Amino acid sequence: MGGSAKSTSQILLQLADQGLHPVIIDRKKTGNEPFPNITKYVKQGRIKNVEIPATRFPMGYCFAPFLPFVFGKIDPDILDIREFHNWFSDMALLYGIARRKKIVFCPHGGMSPLLYSNDLKSAIKKAYDKTFGRLYVRFASAFVSNSDIETEEMVEHWGIDRRRIVQIPHGVKHRRQPTEQEVESVRRCFGIRKHHVMFFGRLHWNKGVQYLLKAIARNPRLASDITVTISGPDDGMEARLQHLSESLGLEEHVVFTGFLTHQDLDILISSADVVVNPSNYESFGHSMAEAVCLGKPIVQSFGADVSGINLPFVKNGVNGFIVPFGNVDALAKAIKAIITDPKLKARFGRNSKAISESFEDWKQVGSRYIRLYRFLFKGMEAVRNP
Repeated sequence: MGGSAKSTSQILLQLADQGLHPVIIDRKKTGNEPFPNITKYVKQGRIKNVEIPATRFPMGYCFAPFLPFVFGKIDPDILDIREFHNWFSDMALLYGIARRKKIVFCPHGGMSPLLYSNDLKSAIKKAYDKTFGRLYVRFASAFVSNSDIETEEMVEHWGIDRRRIVQIPHGVKHRRQPTEQEVESVRRCFGIRKHHVMFFGRLHWNKGVQYLLKAIARNPRLASDITVTISGPDDGMEARLQHLSESLGLEEHVVFTGFLTHQDLDILISSADVVVNPSNYESFGHSMAEAVCLGKPIVQSFGADVSGINLPFVKNGVNGFIVPFGNVDALAKAIKAIITDPKLKARFGRNSKAISESFEDWKQVGSRYIRLYRFLFKGMEAVRNP
């Protein structure tokens, strides 16, 4: 397993608690432990953790001859592959095909055509999709999508039969609402001004944080009262974003918090007037779902055409706004509308709380996966109607 560390670790815990014997095979990470919640279970022998060298394409394929030995020693009944466009996932798929294993594929939005651009890297991915990528479509026993949008993309872009798709959202942990004293303390700590605009997530180009900064700079008069906090691990963009904020004259209005604990992050989210995720695509949007649980208005970007688009965590005009990806003017307008209208901000906040009541927790999500694994050998209809 790879992909979303939070999703994977929670599912592993649920499987172990149900008496199953999950094994995680992943590339070795440096720095922070990728699956911190499972350390106790690994030490107890309830989850087995197998690490392989953390090598990128194309060098990763040098280790391909050794992977059959790794998988063969474990001899899994089901292979759950949780990344796309990844050499290790490809090798797992080939092993599963050769040994006729049941394969579950959960790409976490990785199959979306919206992730492509006009650069060389995207051209290579498109060529991959037309060749090796088609093996996933042909041989996977079941596909797991996280939302209606991802399901439709699997059907329309990849031609996958709906009967092979099981829709399972990410789980969401409902958190304690921080106190006013905690919120005020964090505002002082980060020097937050009258209005607080927040982004949290991985600092990667496709998260679109650069458009957030440009949107804030579009209205200098309003920007003087705004603090933008940017929280999350760097994935090659932090230095560029810092340089951009300086060139836009926002260096005194932008705070890069780095990594925060869940408790500190919740307090910072609670202090925000609006949480913005200007990314080009989200299959579910786990970070935004956490903000919705804390009653925050949301501004979310999504692709080029947002007409008729509603996401699991934001309903356009109900608890926030959905704007086209990269449209700085639309992003600036949406942010301004929320932070300058207290009644609209309060209404969106209440609606976010109401929407969050429908989110499933990790125990419910884990049960769905267990049901999928248990009934996979009996056919997909058994999964849908247990």
